Amino acid sequence: MYRKSICLVSLVVLLGLAHNVSAEIPRDPNLVIYYSFDSVGAIVPDESGKGHNGTVCGDVSGCPSGIKWYGAAEFLGEWGPTKYSYLDLDSPHYPAEDIPRSAITLAAWVQCRKTGKDHAILSCRASDNTWVIHPQINDNGTFRWLLRGPGSVTIFNLNGVGTHGWEEWLHYAGTYDSKTGQGVLYINGAVCAPTQVTPGQVIADWGTGARVGYNIDNARPFTGIMDEFYLFTRALTEAQVNELLAAEVLPSEKASHPNPANGTELETTSAVLLWLPGVYATSNDVYFGEDFDDVNDGLNGTFKGNQADARFVVDNLAWGKTYYWRIDGVNPDEPNSPWKGDVWSFLLRPATAWSPEPADGARWIDPNVDLTWSTGRNAVSHAVYFGDNFDDVNNATGAAPQTKASYHPAILGYEKVYYWRVDETDDTGATHRGKVWSFTTRRADSGLKGEYYKGTKLETLVLTREDPGINFNWGAGSPDPLVPADNFSVRWTGEFEVPFTSSWTFTSSCDDCVRLWVNEQLMFDKWGQQGGVEWTASIDLAAGQKYGIVLEYYENTGDARARLYWSTPYWLTPYQPKQVIPQGAFSLPVKARSPKPANGAAGIAQTTILTWSAGEHAASHNLYFGTDLEAVKSADTGSPQFQGSVDLGAESYDPGQLGWNTTYYWRVDEVEADGTVRTGSLWSFTTADFLVIDDFEAYDDDEAGGTTIFQTWIDGMANGSASYVGYQSAANGTFGETTVIHGGLQSMPLNYYNANPPYYSQADRTWETAQDWTVHGVNTLVLYVQGSSLNGAEPLYVAVEDTAGKIATVVQSDTKIVTTAAWAEWKIPLSSFAGVNMASVKALHIGLGSKTSPKPGNSGVIYVDDIRVTTGK
Repeated sequence: MYRKSICLVSLVVLLGLAHNVSAEIPRDPNLVIYYSFDSVGAIVPDESGKGHNGTVCGDVSGCPSGIKWYGAAEFLGEWGPTKYSYLDLDSPHYPAEDIPRSAITLAAWVQCRKTGKDHAILSCRASDNTWVIHPQINDNGTFRWLLRGPGSVTIFNLNGVGTHGWEEWLHYAGTYDSKTGQGVLYINGAVCAPTQVTPGQVIADWGTGARVGYNIDNARPFTGIMDEFYLFTRALTEAQVNELLAAEVLPSEKASHPNPANGTELETTSAVLLWLPGVYATSNDVYFGEDFDDVNDGLNGTFKGNQADARFVVDNLAWGKTYYWRIDGVNPDEPNSPWKGDVWSFLLRPATAWSPEPADGARWIDPNVDLTWSTGRNAVSHAVYFGDNFDDVNNATGAAPQTKASYHPAILGYEKVYYWRVDETDDTGATHRGKVWSFTTRRADSGLKGEYYKGTKLETLVLTREDPGINFNWGAGSPDPLVPADNFSVRWTGEFEVPFTSSWTFTSSCDDCVRLWVNEQLMFDKWGQQGGVEWTASIDLAAGQKYGIVLEYYENTGDARARLYWSTPYWLTPYQPKQVIPQGAFSLPVKARSPKPANGAAGIAQTTILTWSAGEHAASHNLYFGTDLEAVKSADTGSPQFQGSVDLGAESYDPGQLGWNTTYYWRVDEVEADGTVRTGSLWSFTTADFLVIDDFEAYDDDEAGGTTIFQTWIDGMANGSASYVGYQSAANGTFGETTVIHGGLQSMPLNYYNANPPYYSQADRTWETAQDWTVHGVNTLVLYVQGSSLNGAEPLYVAVEDTAGKIATVVQSDTKIVTTAAWAEWKIPLSSFAGVNMASVKALHIGLGSKTSPKPGNSGVIYVDDIRVTTGK
C-alpha cells in the first residue's frame, strides 16, 4: 500500500533515491523483527528474515496513510467492536538469540489518538511474570521508556519525559546496552532522555509472551496508527537511529512496494506500473493479465518480457475488471535467480454498483438485514429494486432515486431467497443498470446449544439455552443472572455447514480459556489463563455436509469474552474473509455425536464398548454396526446391521469380541418422540493387530463413577508405596496428562517420592477377569515411557502377576529412560517373566526403585502410555 496523495512521478523519484539509502540498518544481523505494515491480514509479516510474524488479534487493519509511501496499521483499541487490538508475538518459541537481553533498540512511527489512557507500543512478560518493557505514549502528553531484569528488578524507568501532541506522527526509539549501562529515549531522532545505570544488568526474557499494541494484562491499548516497527538485539547509536528514521524502504530479494498498491481501485483505463526491484535484480520479468492463476504460473500470454526499467505501462483496460501482475527479479550472475515475485492486483472501478453485502448468493442471512454495496464510478444516486421473485426484480423500473448506498427492507421471512438490483446514475445523468443479486435467509431454529456452569470445570450446570452463535463480550458482567460474573464455564454444542468447499481456518478470541473440536477433531486446547489471546487452526471441509462443533470456554476473573471466527485463504476462490461465524451456519445438535472410539480411530482394543452423546430431542436410538461401509451407511431397521433400539440415557453398545486389525462401521440414528428419525453420521474405527493392555484413553474425572485413572491404577494412597498416579486436580476432563502424550489424548503421570518410606513407588492394575497374553502369537510386552531432565535417576521396573499369584519382575537397565524428556519404547519379551502363566494374567505393576531391596532414593514423575502386547515384529 502507499500514501494515495503521492503522485506517480514523485514516486519514481523516491524509488530511485531509495537505492542510495544505507543498507547497514536493514541488513543488520541483530535486526530480529521488522514490521513495515504494508500488508495487514490475519498476520503481519516479519520482514527481518527471522520469521517472527505477528498474529492479528481484534481490530487491527491496514491503513493507507503510513508515514512512508506505503501502508500502516490502524489499531482501534477500545474504540473498535472487539474493544482490543494487538499483534500477538509467539515469543515463548523464539530462539534465545532473538530475545533482546543484553541490548535492545525498539523503534516505531506512531500517531496516537487521545483516549484517556496510556498507549503501549510493546508489552512483554518474562517466565517469572516480570513485566519487561514499557515503551509507551503517556496520556498526559509525555513518554515512557522502562526496562526490567529478572525478578522484576527495574533497570531504569524514564517516565514523564518529553512532550507530544495527538494525531501527529512522531518517531519513538528506545535503546539500552548492558555493557555500558546506557539507556536513551529518542523522539524524532533527537535525544529526549538519557540515563546511566550500573553496567551488566540484563533484560528479563519474554517467556510468557509479547504483544504489539496492548499490555499482556489487557491494559494500555494503543489507539491510533503505527508504522515501521523495528526491534534489534543491539543498541543503535544516535546516528543510526536517525538513519533508521530517514530510511524509506527495507531492501528485499523480491520485487516489492507495487504502485498501484495491491488491491487499489483505479479511475482510469491506463496505468503506469511501478515497483522497487529486488536488491540483487539487474532486470525484471513482467507478467500481466486478467487471471490470477495465469499470472502466478506465467501462462497464456501473461509474460510481457524482460526489461531493466522498474516501470511498465498498460492501457486499453476495461472498466469493472480486475487485473493481476507479477515481477520476477533476474540476475544471470546469481545462482538463486530468478526471484519470483508476489501477484498483485488492481481493479478498474465499474460504473455499475458492485461488491454487494450480503454477497451475491450468500446464505444464512439474518432476516433483519441492511443491504449495502460499493457505488459505481461517479455515481450520484441509486435506484434499488427488491423482492422474492427474480423476474420481478430483473424487469422492474421506476424506483425512486436515493443518495445513500444502503437499503433496509422490511423484516424478511426465514429460509427464503430474495433478489435485489441497484441501478446507478452518474454525474452526467446516465443510468447504469445493475446485476440482479440474491441471498437466502437463515433457518428460524439456527444456533447452538449453550450449557453454562458455575466454576471453571464444566461441573455445576446452572443454565441451558439456545445461543445464536459464539459472539459475546460480557465485559465485567455475567451471561445471565443464574451465572456468576467470574469463575464460570460454557460448553457450546451443535452442527454447522460451510458455504463452499475449502480449507477453513477457525479463530477463537476468548478471555480467558478455550478448546475447540470440529468434526470430532480437537483443533486446539488452550485450557489455561490465556486472556485476550487468539488461537487458530485449519481443516478441510466440504459444502453440503453438516459437521459437529463443540467449543468449551471458561472465565476466571476480570473481563469475559468469547468469539469464534472462520475464514479461508485469500488466494483461493471463493474467498471468505475473517468473520464471526453467522448464526445461520449453525444448527442445534439433533444428531448423535461424540462417538467413542473417535471416528477414524485406529489401534482400538478388540474388547471395546461403543458410546456416544444423545442428540437434542432424541427419545431413543437405533444402532447399526458391521464391517461393510455401504451396508451400514444404507441400513434400515430391517437390515442385518441393525443391532436394535437403545434407550435414552443408556448411550452405549457392546459389540462383543472383535477381530484383529479389522475396520468396523457404525451409525446411530436418533428417534424423536413424534417418530422423526435423524439419520446419524457414519463412524468407523479399526482394531489393533496387538493386544491393547491400556491406551489410557478411557479415564475421566468422574470419581463417583469410578472411571478416574487412579481408580484403575492403584497408587501409594492405597497400596502403601510412595507413588502418586495422576494429578491432584482434574483438567481437561481427566486426572491424567493431556500434553505429554505418545498416542491419543492422554497418558498416565506416575509420580515417585523414593526419599520417603517405603523407598519405592509402584502403580498396580488388576483385572477381574484373567487376561490371555498368548493369543495370535503375541510374545512381547511394549510400553512407552517419557521422563524429565529434572527427575532423579531411579531404576524402572515392570512386574507381571498371574492368577496363581506368581510374579516376575523385569528391571530396565538404563536409568536414562527416567531422566530423558523424550518417549522411549521399552520392549520386554514375555519369556523374561519366567514362571508366570501368560495365558492367565491377573495384574500388571509398574514401579521405580526396588520393592525387594528398598533404600532412600530420588523423586520425579514419568509418563506412561500405550501399553500393549505384540508379536515383536
